[in-house]
Amino acid sequence: MDTRNEGGAKTYALVTFMVILIGFSYSFFAISIQPRVSEIGVDQFWLYETLPLLYWIGLIMSTIGIFSMIRFLKKSDALYPFLFIFSSVLLMINLRMVWPVISKTPVLYEPDANNYITVVNSWLKSGIDFGVEGNYQHDYPLSFLIAFISIKLGIPMDIFFRFSPLFIYTIDAIILYLLYHEIAPERRLANYIAIFLFSLSSLGYWTSVHYCPDLVGTVFYLLSLFLCVKYVRKTTWKTKIFLLIPLSIFLLILSHHLSTLYLALTLLGLSFSMRLNQSTEIKKKWILFFVSGIYTYTLWFAYGSLVYPSFFNIYVYLQYSGSPITLAIESTLFDNLTFVIYPAFVFMLFAYGILKGIKVKRGLFSIEFYKRLLSGKVPTISDTSITYFTGYIFVAILFVLGFGIPNSYPLRVLEVLLIGIYPIAGQTFIQMYNANPSRKLKAILFCITIFVMLTSVYRYNRQIQRRATAAI
Repeated sequence: MDTRNEGGAKTYALVTFMVILIGFSYSFFAISIQPRVSEIGVDQFWLYETLPLLYWIGLIMSTIGIFSMIRFLKKSDALYPFLFIFSSVLLMINLRMVWPVISKTPVLYEPDANNYITVVNSWLKSGIDFGVEGNYQHDYPLSFLIAFISIKLGIPMDIFFRFSPLFIYTIDAIILYLLYHEIAPERRLANYIAIFLFSLSSLGYWTSVHYCPDLVGTVFYLLSLFLCVKYVRKTTWKTKIFLLIPLSIFLLILSHHLSTLYLALTLLGLSFSMRLNQSTEIKKKWILFFVSGIYTYTLWFAYGSLVYPSFFNIYVYLQYSGSPITLAIESTLFDNLTFVIYPAFVFMLFAYGILKGIKVKRGLFSIEFYKRLLSGKVPTISDTSITYFTGYIFVAILFVLGFGIPNSYPLRVLEVLLIGIYPIAGQTFIQMYNANPSRKLKAILFCITIFVMLTSVYRYNRQIQRRATAAI
């Protein structure tokens, strides 16, 4: 098909988008007509023997379609990025919708959901009662209030607890794109690919499969960060945005304690990296992030001291019981390999982009390498993208420390850390996609992407199966 003229390109893009929609429809139809499962098999490949072939065909069709749409992202028409981002969100939903669709009840694939459903049921019958300290609805009530109001407005409880996470993934992806666009608008292709990489994630510890305080916290973490970045850029909405920042942070505190810690560390890390940056334009913006980080931690401390003082202990929330780290290391070799593949793929894209941009003797073993990284001097990557990534330095430290503390949550921190890495990984991806006229590198990149997608489907759903069977 000739795509040299704009009309031809638009037709080709729309046809490709239709293929993606058909692929998604195939997958959804294939699992929706399956008999609902009432128990989870313990066999390693039980789920994949349960899923029909049509589901996999639809999943692969969608991925092929999204990969084909990359060629249109250079065009100025806003239709192409809209279709690409929307398709990436559909892919993420496709990957994550298996358990909500095939299970008889949300409690089957997430035992903790029983607590949330019981609380909301009680509120519907007897009125709102936040309970006592230590109860989730008492310590972080926002997610329960959202569920209560939604069901009061007419959404069936079963539908809400099954499918509201898919709606939250969509909100997360949209805010994430807006955030990346504010950080480096000149790198728009990398920003689009960053959302595609996000949609392939095999990790479900923070952006969880079930509706919970953690998942609601992802929305207000990203929203708070976006508002801070938006404020420091030139805009006619500065006063309104400035007023929204503390409100969004407060809603985050009401949503989830650990997400609030992540935001405070991110904002303080950003202020630190901006002070080190050699760009005067970037350096002078550090104060807002510093003040916002201090405000976040202070308000969180004040709220925690009043609402759940016995829990408000650094050692408690770092050693929180029931850690998913055990779900990554206490399993088969195949499970462990599939866990590594997705984050390794993103980190390798990121590392290649950094190493290609900072060419010094001894590479990673050179102090000069880290000086340039912290100062934002990476010629092939935008100053703001590098500053944003290095702003995750305190989050990275928490991630490393997590592996030295029993029952910690380093895998949740890994998901937060990846948010700072996606734009640079996306830039490397698009450079590889456009690099080879013979299309060999593009073909290799395509095969790797399909492989990562398939292993992500396995790993994401397998970790849910292991958690659910362990709780029985």
